[in-house]
Amino acid sequence: MDELNDRLGQAWSPIGHLNAVCNSAELRAAYEACLPKLSAYSTEIGQNKDLFQAYSRLAESEEAKGFDVGQKTTLEHALRDFRLSGIDLPPAEQQRYAAIQARKSELGSKFSNQLLDATQAWTKHLTDEAALAGLPESAKAQLQAAAQAKELDGWLVTLEFPSYYAVMTYADDRALREEVYAAYATRASEQGPNAGQFDNGPVMEELLDLRQELARLLGYANYAELSLATKMAESSDQVLGFLRDLAVRSKPFAQRDLEELRAFAAEQGVQDLQSWDTGYFAEKLRQQRYSLSQEEVRAWFPVDKVLSGLFATVQKLYGIEIAELRDFEKWHPDHASVSGINGVAWDAVELPSQFMENWCWEPEGLALISGHYETGEPLPQELLDKMLAAKNFQSGLMMLRQLEFSLFDFELHATHGDGRSVREVLEGIRDEISVVRPPAYNRFPNSFAHIFAGGYAAGYYSYKWAEVLSADAFAKFEEEGVFNPETGRAFREAILARGGSQAPMVLFVDFRGREPSIDALLRHSGLSEEAA
Repeated sequence: MDELNDRLGQAWSPIGHLNAVCNSAELRAAYEACLPKLSAYSTEIGQNKDLFQAYSRLAESEEAKGFDVGQKTTLEHALRDFRLSGIDLPPAEQQRYAAIQARKSELGSKFSNQLLDATQAWTKHLTDEAALAGLPESAKAQLQAAAQAKELDGWLVTLEFPSYYAVMTYADDRALREEVYAAYATRASEQGPNAGQFDNGPVMEELLDLRQELARLLGYANYAELSLATKMAESSDQVLGFLRDLAVRSKPFAQRDLEELRAFAAEQGVQDLQSWDTGYFAEKLRQQRYSLSQEEVRAWFPVDKVLSGLFATVQKLYGIEIAELRDFEKWHPDHASVSGINGVAWDAVELPSQFMENWCWEPEGLALISGHYETGEPLPQELLDKMLAAKNFQSGLMMLRQLEFSLFDFELHATHGDGRSVREVLEGIRDEISVVRPPAYNRFPNSFAHIFAGGYAAGYYSYKWAEVLSADAFAKFEEEGVFNPETGRAFREAILARGGSQAPMVLFVDFRGREPSIDALLRHSGLSEEAA
């Protein structure tokens, strides 16, 4: 079975990746033709009674009593996944389960495709370079390349994120920013320049209905509760309490950030700060306050230096030397069943990656990954000081924005069917925690691919949850030395080496000596009185 799944993965993974990065009509058609078959295969495996009975007999055997904790956890996860695949349902309900899963797969792909089509449907061709005043040369070169790709003179603004970000952050032309913002914020909706053409509204509603039906079919009150069956968080109340606690503690800092931004914009002659102004004036204020621009920083982080510094960081922390091997003996056949993130709770899976980001803000870590791209000269102390000073610039607004997304996602899946529309749920969350309100035409949910086309439905909170874990874990290094080899070895053995072999809370407590606290995240983000 593992060999069959491996063969399938080897064939399908490249196709899925290609569909994500170079979508074409031919590839899209082939990809979508395969989705129902893949969904049917997954459901068939999950509802295979012979396989389930074999796992059940193993779990009840004398042999299983002698299993180590990793083996027991792997077996428990397998049995859990059978139950979540509807193994206990009567035949008619199993068939309905299969139909729901197949339709969900189709709708997720449709959401992605319509968002991509909507993104590509809008462009703005500029022939007067004056319209791009404020943009750095690298951004203008990017827009010029986009125009040349379409055999056009001048510059082409698109809704691809690098283009959108450059205009929102640097363009002095306020009318241009507003036009680009309006097109971006209404993608795949009934609003904006392509209103109704790629509308994801009906897709969202059907997906939410199907998720709710699936949860009820499996015995859960709602899809949010179903999602927690494979997560670290124990209940909906715990997740919502966690998010609201962070919001309450972050909101005063977000209000301060907004007041600073409004005052700065007013000094520049803009009295009515709008959504298409915030990124622009934030960058201007950053440059004024810290004499630091992102363009200036780029020159000191060439990819080769960053990559070699990353490997050096891992070696200093964990005693691991990374070298490329082309010919090597393969792993044990069962390796894929227990390695990597397999079996790791989804709200803890980001812990190691977010954890490693902390060294990018430590002088010792920065020294390893930086050097001028032309001369190799070390990062100047003056620039380092400015980078560290600017690290948490506008962090209150950024924190609240992510909490808005997280609360919206979880509330949407916990309360679907209560009579509120998707927009009404979002507006309710904004009423509760937000300090910035976008225009009424904004249709953010219609492009929220994480929860409608990705793996984060009722799970977007996982980013902040894992950030709390990573910040608190890193606090131990702050206490004992950021490159303390003993602390690094302890993290490697308690967290990295054990992966999903035990409950993540058990592993975290084993490393930290206690359950996680949000205090370190708030301090690292500049959202505590201590940090302020």
